Amino acid sequence: TLGPTAGANRLTATASGATISSGNPATFTATGAANLSPTSNTTLSGTQLLGSVNIPAGVTVTMTADVTLNVIGNVNIAGTLTGCYNLTVSSNGVLTSTGNINSGCTGTPPAVLPALTLIATGGYHITAGTITSGGAINITNDATLTDATFPASLVGLHTSVASAHLQSGGVCSVA
Repeated sequence: TLGPTAGANRLTATASGATISSGNPATFTATGAANLSPTSNTTLSGTQLLGSVNIPAGVTVTMTADVTLNVIGNVNIAGTLTGCYNLTVSSNGVLTSTGNINSGCTGTPPAVLPALTLIATGGYHITAGTITSGGAINITNDATLTDATFPASLVGLHTSVASAHLQSGGVCSVA
């Protein structure tokens, strides 16, 4: 079990006994990842290593600069993740969205429109809300963005899935 805070964790174990001659003590290290689960509106920027993401309904997370979320587990967005910045969400679990993901811009757009990349190796459940980008939208189950084995049920995602809609100012690709 890792410690209660994100970052480096270290455990040293020492075994006693006459027959133990090497590897004693043994040191184990691991990196713990915090969870993003805000209970009220908040801001976010930079690259984050997270255990999971849960943005509940009614909560808005506003990007104040480019954001990359590297998530070990699942991502659940029932609230809003927004800001006129590049956004990459890379999850080793399932990405569920019933809320709004928006890297679009209001007012005068920047010279280079921000892109939105969603990567979920565990699959997707996008059933409501809106996914918006001022620039390109890339949705894939492979971080190389070259996988041709994307679930057939999501191939039409660029128009709609259930009541979810994609709105892109640039290229929208589902790979």
